[in-house]
Amino acid sequence: MYGPTEASVDCISCHVTSSSLTGVIGRPLPNNRIYILDNQLRPTPIGVEGELYIGGVQLARGYLNQPELTAKAFIESPFVSGERLYKTGDIALYRSDGNIEYCGREDRQIKLRGQRIELGEIEDVITKYPGVHRGAVVIRTVQDTPAIVAFVEFKQQDPEQLEDEKEGLRIFVSERLPRFMYPSLIAALPQLPMSRSGKIDRNALKQMDLKSFSAALSNEIGLPQSDVEVELMSIFSRLFKVDPSSFGVTHDLFSTGLNSLMAVQAAGIISKTFNVHIGLNNVYLRPTIRELGNLVVDAMGQDSLAIMEAEDTDSDFLIEFLPIKKKGVHPRLFIVHDITGMATPFMRLGAFMPNEMYAIGDRHFGSATGFGTVESMADHYITLVKSVQAQGPYVICGYSYGGAVALCMATKLRKAGDEVAHLIMFDPIFIPGSERQSLKSTDWTQRAIDRISENFPDIGERWKGKLRTEIRKNLDSMFDFEPEHYDGATTLVVPKDRSWYRSGHASDFDTGADDHNGWDYRIKNLDMKVAAGRHDTMFTPAHVKTLAEVVKEVLAPYTTNAPPPAKPKKAIAKPRATDAADGKAPQ
Repeated sequence: MYGPTEASVDCISCHVTSSSLTGVIGRPLPNNRIYILDNQLRPTPIGVEGELYIGGVQLARGYLNQPELTAKAFIESPFVSGERLYKTGDIALYRSDGNIEYCGREDRQIKLRGQRIELGEIEDVITKYPGVHRGAVVIRTVQDTPAIVAFVEFKQQDPEQLEDEKEGLRIFVSERLPRFMYPSLIAALPQLPMSRSGKIDRNALKQMDLKSFSAALSNEIGLPQSDVEVELMSIFSRLFKVDPSSFGVTHDLFSTGLNSLMAVQAAGIISKTFNVHIGLNNVYLRPTIRELGNLVVDAMGQDSLAIMEAEDTDSDFLIEFLPIKKKGVHPRLFIVHDITGMATPFMRLGAFMPNEMYAIGDRHFGSATGFGTVESMADHYITLVKSVQAQGPYVICGYSYGGAVALCMATKLRKAGDEVAHLIMFDPIFIPGSERQSLKSTDWTQRAIDRISENFPDIGERWKGKLRTEIRKNLDSMFDFEPEHYDGATTLVVPKDRSWYRSGHASDFDTGADDHNGWDYRIKNLDMKVAAGRHDTMFTPAHVKTLAEVVKEVLAPYTTNAPPPAKPKKAIAKPRATDAADGKAPQ
């Protein structure tokens, strides 16, 4: 049961079972009207967070002898004439099944470096650490930089063991939260300040002098500690076109603004600046200034390392098999790139998913030759999947063009006797054969390439040329691909905003207007989920968290902490092929 005192306590309800202990609070009770609105009092789309407002006959008249507070909390309804709405201050969203999900308090949600953060989520993880008695998280401004500070009262107060406990907590947090939610400082206190009501006094923590933590702050808060880190800050600030003070050495570079092709540039610049060999995989696996700085220092001490000539050498810049999350719940997720051949949009998805996850990119990125067909691409990607997981059940996913590749992979795996637990397709489109051939004979391909390339304005002519070659090559293979009928469990995830398939180059065919993007003609056991955003923005920071919630809902029947099937004894060779753009990466 959900409801504030101002609305007679009970206005939303749901039946709770042990397997449904999530943030779902249910559906409105009779005579209640529940709205989830943005800051302009407009209803939010399904899956998008907003503030919860309550209307209906059960609202209180106001606060006794407090007219100003009443006017602030009870507003005129923009939807029903003469009705008032109560502004709860709770953040919620409507799920695709019609239930409402509680997401936290408005006053506990902040926006830091472009990411919306629920401080309560961080506190929840911290207080679950076995060595913590109490913990609280606040935002403090330190040397003009807003930072997440965790004040912790450990059960073990022995100074000699306190540092070990803090390090254990850091590891515990890193395994459960995305990088942008890591506390910049863990401040250990003998006892947290408490209010008269017995609650943690957060106002006291916001005013607490941090001078006693100055040594830890300079190391953790994000200030450069060496000439190498200063130079790296300068490199990335130029790439981001922002002031270096807007991010720190411990901040996740992908959350700060780094995308795949920018990462290619960064790896080359770092290599030439410091006269060392830094591959693109290093940027992905060590995505902070501090981690890259340590790597550069180590590399500078090795005489055998040659200068990377970024203009002429591509092999180390193209990542084929990207381990987004090596530790996590199961099943593992394997996600195939979109038409750009790159896989890094999925790094943001991994930040919000508990599952172990691997992304697959095109090893022949930017080359006019390559796999040639969707079928041969699927064969190779199955080899990559089996190098990590020798047998099923598998969860295979694909974004846009990658959805067709994932379908082909799932079909081949099942034919070979492997179990595919679920196929997840992120908004691909099925174009009937007759339409595909007519499009192939027109200028549609060139217009599609032009439109998609517009999403990468700052990558330089050389890499833009490679991108256009990649898109053309994959479009050609898509035109020639005729998918077989498939009856395995499949979820098609489509965005709330379907305009991308109804405008621009996609308007040349009608399939995109169909609710199932045409796939119900080929896939028998097809379910559909709606996520936030548009086709080309589903994986962007604004929408990826709600997309992750959809994926978690799909995977809930399969999710377990038990170990997956054993990995094969022999590992695959060194990764070689692409990455992916974190911004707009359509088709």
